[in-house]
Amino acid sequence: MKSGAQRSLQKIKEAWISGLLIARKRAPRGASSMDQLLTAHPMNQRPQPSRLPIPAWLRDIFASQVDTLRLPARFADAQSERDFLADFGRRFAPMRRTACVLGFLVWTIFLWWDIYHYRTDPDSYTLQVMYRVLTLRLVGMLALAALAALSLGERFADDRYAHVVLSMVALLAALLLIAMIAIVPPPIDYIYYFVGVYLVLIFQFGFFHLRARPVLINTLLITTCIVVMQYGRTFGLPITLLQPVYFHPAVVYYVSICVIGFSLCVKFERFARQQYDHERRLAREQAINLHSAKALLQAKEQQRGMAVQASQDKSRFLASAVHDLRQPMFGLGLSLQALQHALAARDWEESARLLAMSQRLSKTMAASFNAVLDLSKLDCGLVQAQPSHFDLIDLLREVGAGMQDFASSRGTRIRMRAPAAPLMVRSDRAMLSRIITNLVSNGIKYRDTRRGERCAVLIGVVRRAASVRIDIVDNGLGIPPSERTRIFQPFFQLDNPERDREQGLGLGLSIVQASLALLARHTLEFRSTPGRGTRFSLVVPRSSAAGRGAAPLQPAGQTASSLAGVHVLLVEDDSLVRAAMAAMLRHWGMLVDAAADLPALAHTLSELERYPDLVVTDYSLPGNATAAEAVALVRRSLAANGCPRRVPVLLITGEADSVALARRAGATAVLAKPAPPDELRAAICALLARPPEPP
Repeated sequence: MKSGAQRSLQKIKEAWISGLLIARKRAPRGASSMDQLLTAHPMNQRPQPSRLPIPAWLRDIFASQVDTLRLPARFADAQSERDFLADFGRRFAPMRRTACVLGFLVWTIFLWWDIYHYRTDPDSYTLQVMYRVLTLRLVGMLALAALAALSLGERFADDRYAHVVLSMVALLAALLLIAMIAIVPPPIDYIYYFVGVYLVLIFQFGFFHLRARPVLINTLLITTCIVVMQYGRTFGLPITLLQPVYFHPAVVYYVSICVIGFSLCVKFERFARQQYDHERRLAREQAINLHSAKALLQAKEQQRGMAVQASQDKSRFLASAVHDLRQPMFGLGLSLQALQHALAARDWEESARLLAMSQRLSKTMAASFNAVLDLSKLDCGLVQAQPSHFDLIDLLREVGAGMQDFASSRGTRIRMRAPAAPLMVRSDRAMLSRIITNLVSNGIKYRDTRRGERCAVLIGVVRRAASVRIDIVDNGLGIPPSERTRIFQPFFQLDNPERDREQGLGLGLSIVQASLALLARHTLEFRSTPGRGTRFSLVVPRSSAAGRGAAPLQPAGQTASSLAGVHVLLVEDDSLVRAAMAAMLRHWGMLVDAAADLPALAHTLSELERYPDLVVTDYSLPGNATAAEAVALVRRSLAANGCPRRVPVLLITGEADSVALARRAGATAVLAKPAPPDELRAAICALLARPPEPP
């Protein structure tokens, strides 16, 4: 067994080793072994001062007291602060007037108190003391009476003025009371007169509605006067305010009233500022809401006016459209009646003339109807632009070639000034062609007949960096300045009060304007001089596509001279339209099988001896059926019978959204009713000229 000394040495050795290990862990890197040892030794470590943790509730109480006694923050904006003071003064002026009168009455009532003490205790409260106290009392009465008189004036509503007057009178009243306390013998000075200081503080903290900062200044001045008067002998004055036995409890009550009163004053002013800020924000929001309401009412009134104007415009448009449709219809009825009599009389020459007249009237009526329908679809948003890349020069040549016959009939020449090289643009080709055609047509219609053969319409092209300007210039009548805002209105025509159909319908520029609204980055400007002509400048964005655009599909009338032997399957529910169209198709040499509804179409398909070359169908069919079901029935039947190709389908409909309906029905092409015979023939030829598609 080891001895006690050996065990002690063993413990010292273990402590030494553990100390070295602790020193190695705690010492910074790079320190020597001795430094590590000295640093880690408990005797060489400086004791850290211990900090007592402050409880959270104590911190909350302290923070709450600081917040309660902190002066209210002023408004950051100087104008807002001035507005608040003005509002504060106006709001509390009546209450301050009442407080001034009440203060005068309370001060005067205590005059009886002075006389009472002289009569009950003449030994201590001598006549000399009473005279001095009454003198101070009368001075206070005069000051408070003057204050009450000043409070009745309008200037008392000024917060700065009211604060100065009220603070000075409150300070004077407190000083007078302190002087009375110094004059009156104890214990009357403490028991009966020191309470007057409390009343002054109550008026100052509450009844006068003073702000916290002036109240704090006044309270500090009164407190300073009390301390100086109490310890006057220390400052070399031969007076003492109160005996020490009375002064200490008086100070406790005095300090308590000051802290409570000042905190209430702070809270009151803070609430007044918050209330003012809230009312100001509310007034601002109400002003904004009132302005918004007025704006909404104005917008509603404008919308109502626009709706009324739009309704009136639509009514005028409808009346003009009905007039333009009724006139040729009336003429067509008369000419057909006359044709019937001529045929009955076997007057072939008159019959031919009347037939030609009927055809011309029919074309006029169809043109009017199509123009009205096109403008209505553009206005209703049923037409969507389909921009593509194409050669503008090819388009202009097509327009010029298409308008050549019309220009020749009016004695007008069409000239073109355009580069020979292709000029690629991005636009809706059909819509742009319609726009340019209408502008050229206007130039031809409103020619100046006095120029004779010199009447001309020039189509020019000006290249730009990112666009192309197309100029359509005529040397016609021109547009007077007073009429330039009306030329885009429907059915408006210059120098055509009789509404001569030979001069058009007055819808061309309306269609141009409605079409341009659907084309991005397209603009139209015009200049006109009466008697010299008009220039329309149309700006079209250029295309980055290289090479020539795809050539437009040429009407089959230019590639096929005859439709003889073409087999067409006609689906039309209207018996008159079906009979008339079948007669026209047979007149062109086509073989026609007609059906009025889906059951009749299925029966016709079951008895066909050859595959049809074309299907012509209306969209709406009897029994709530549509062209989609008719097309599906035809293609299903033909596929079952081994038809080697996909038969093209021409949809002819009077529905507004014809393009979407054609896509829904699976039609190859679409025509809007009423379709003139030449357009119908051109559409049929174009479909037949296409290469066959697999089923």
